[in-house]
Amino acid sequence: MVEGMNEVDARHVAAYYASLPPITTASGKEAPLFSPYETGKALAPACAKCHGEDGNSKIPGTPSLAGQQPRYFVVAIQEYLHRDSQKTQMHSMLAGLSRLDMESLALYFASQTPVPRAARRWLVIRRQANRSAPCVAAVTALTA
Repeated sequence: MVEGMNEVDARHVAAYYASLPPITTASGKEAPLFSPYETGKALAPACAKCHGEDGNSKIPGTPSLAGQQPRYFVVAIQEYLHRDSQKTQMHSMLAGLSRLDMESLALYFASQTPVPRAARRWLVIRRQANRSAPCVAAVTALTA
């Protein structure tokens, strides 16, 4: 339809749509705008006790939610709900969420700035050992 229009016709169509009244609900009120971020922000306080007010957990073993990729976040929640056979407090908190609620939470937490956490000691030692192993092998080969 647009391909056959010249610039004047396109302006007339745009002016027509701009002149239409706002979309209203059956009650006559304007339809509220849906904001996934604001919806996620409104739902997030339920997560704060364990995952921190801004999604940065301070509890060992509890993952931080801040900065998580939205797609990963939604899949992780769904996997947690369907995989884990034990019913925990987390199950009861997530049970009432719709897919849209999960996506809204995901967008909200993705926008939060993650705070770096200290690495676990065993992980640091393991990484150092893996890094130095090739060097030790090379030095041993040269000195032999």
